[in-house]
Amino acid sequence: MGMHLRRIMAFLTALLYLYPSSYTFDVGCGTGRPVASMLSEAVGELEFEVDDMRIWTCQLREKEAGYDEVFNILSLSILSSEEIEDVAAKWSTWLRPGGVLCICTMATEDLCPEGEGKGYNEDGFCARDNGREGWRGLLEEKDVEVLVERNDIYRVLGEADTGDEMCWFAVARKIYLGWQAGVG
Repeated sequence: MGMHLRRIMAFLTALLYLYPSSYTFDVGCGTGRPVASMLSEAVGELEFEVDDMRIWTCQLREKEAGYDEVFNILSLSILSSEEIEDVAAKWSTWLRPGGVLCICTMATEDLCPEGEGKGYNEDGFCARDNGREGWRGLLEEKDVEVLVERNDIYRVLGEADTGDEMCWFAVARKIYLGWQAGVG
């Protein structure tokens, strides 16, 4: 197992939030293999978003009760700002109150501190990806609070050797609106 897989595994297995009866949604987590194999051992049900049918299935589940956990690991960096906003809104609707969101992505300040290149729009001035503070704010806007966060190195090994890339790992929980207002 490569170093990056060990780091992801340490992140996932450290979660005390997974229960055998949990209903988990793994949203496009890379190849899905490492995350899926670990999650399938830890929880009862596991879905993958692989086509429109799965999106439809997710929408059906959302109407029923929501998911206990949603995982979005290393699959957000290809999205535009608007798509990231849309995904964050979906996380909030997919999760039941108290449900857990686990994400691993790259923060803009770790991609290119000079403000040019990867993670920035063509003009080099406007960031496409959120910084760590931006991610926290975006989640908070969607009634999801970050409980635990960590920065760590990720590296794709083999033919696609990318070099070291800093990633932001976060565990967040959908808040009960009554808790947010101090009621409850």
